[in-house]
Amino acid sequence: MKNFELFLYNYGISIFYVKIGLSFLFSFLITFFSIPTITKISRRKNLMDEPGIRSSHIRKIPNLGGIAIFYSIGICISIFAYELFDLYKFLFASLIVLLYVGVMDDIVVMRAYKKLVAQIVVSLFIVIGSDIRIRSLFGLFGVNEINYFISIVISIITFIILINAFNLIDGIDGLAGGYSVVCSALFGISYYRLGEYNYPLVILSVIIIGSVLAFLYYNLSNYRAVKIQALCF
Repeated sequence: MKNFELFLYNYGISIFYVKIGLSFLFSFLITFFSIPTITKISRRKNLMDEPGIRSSHIRKIPNLGGIAIFYSIGICISIFAYELFDLYKFLFASLIVLLYVGVMDDIVVMRAYKKLVAQIVVSLFIVIGSDIRIRSLFGLFGVNEINYFISIVISIITFIILINAFNLIDGIDGLAGGYSVVCSALFGISYYRLGEYNYPLVILSVIIIGSVLAFLYYNLSNYRAVKIQALCF
């Protein structure tokens, strides 16, 4: 990889922008071509989302689209933003736990307290293991720097609220996916403005956008044979 970066540098080409373009392209294509296979398996094994109060569907829909998104993100991050594995050591372990819980819940319907326990564990991984937490309120309510213990508690509660809030908007086609694209774009712009150290996070944002856009192609489709929705956590 370093030799390739040196090659591009000699021709005045920024490796960062090459990664941006390739990560978007590959994340989109991997998700796009993975979903039809997942749809067939979901129908064959009857892994379908039943119409209900929180669903806008009037018929059964395959509900394992999140697997294709995770599959794409996992591959593309390993290639284009591998620095994140060193920067946030427990981040991807957390994502795997959430994926497992989401798949299990869609197959056997997990009890609420079990999902809550998993969400707490994941939040602990992220907040304590990866040290991703709210450190300051920047003067809000007259508070700036937060005590370490209080910071951990507030951050864990915030992560749990965000996870469940995201789940609650999953019943309408395109809503959760569209929200993901908008949020990822805004985060990507913010990371880019913060400087080169945050470029791997910019690439992560682009990978998420590419994967979700491919998912939305199927999620918003009017054709029953290809329609799919994501799993919830």
